[in-house]
Amino acid sequence: MPTTEEFAAMRAFNQPFQDSGVILDADGLLASSKGARISFSESSEPTVKHGPFELENLVAGYWKLQLDSIEQVIEWAKKIPFKKGSVEIRQVPSREDYGQLITEELK
Repeated sequence: MPTTEEFAAMRAFNQPFQDSGVILDADGLLASSKGARISFSESSEPTVKHGPFELENLVAGYWKLQLDSIEQVIEWAKKIPFKKGSVEIRQVPSREDYGQLITEELK
């Protein structure tokens, strides 16, 4: 869990973006010790592993943003008040990204 100071810094960072509508959704996640991972394989039943998990592959929280370009997201993310760690930027696909895979029936 973040410290009170870290939580306050993140709230202050988020507020103007929330007010402007850039942040569509954001939240933190509880420790991996409270979670599980399910692995899938074509040759066997899904397997479940309960946390905790190694720190190198963890997601501690997320932001869902609406900006015009990945460059804008990068500039925004460079200002996140983290003292350590990293942020991975991923895009959410639109229907157009799926092309002909999304038939009229699926739409």
